[in-house]
Amino acid sequence: MNSTLQHFVSLLKKREFYEAHEVLESLWFPLRFSSDEKTKCIRSLINASVSFELAKKNRLDASKRVWQNYTKRRDLIKNYADLEEVALFVDELSEQLWAEFSPK
Repeated sequence: MNSTLQHFVSLLKKREFYEAHEVLESLWFPLRFSSDEKTKCIRSLINASVSFELAKKNRLDASKRVWQNYTKRRDLIKNYADLEEVALFVDELSEQLWAEFSPK
């Protein structure tokens, strides 16, 4: 896993979701007009961190909508070992967060 992806994961672990989004944004932004599938998968991981930030701010409806952008490309992420490793962590974290942030 490259250093940018490692930094992204470390920020997610610290629940610094907005900052995590910014880290991947720096990787994605120069490629944003590319039709490359990996670029779209990176954008999906950005969406996951944005979704977590929205949930943290108790904006659960918006969070779920953004989460859909991650899940629709989740199967494609499996084609890229470095991104798949990150996505596995994102999936685990999402289970914890949805349980924590869901209304009781």
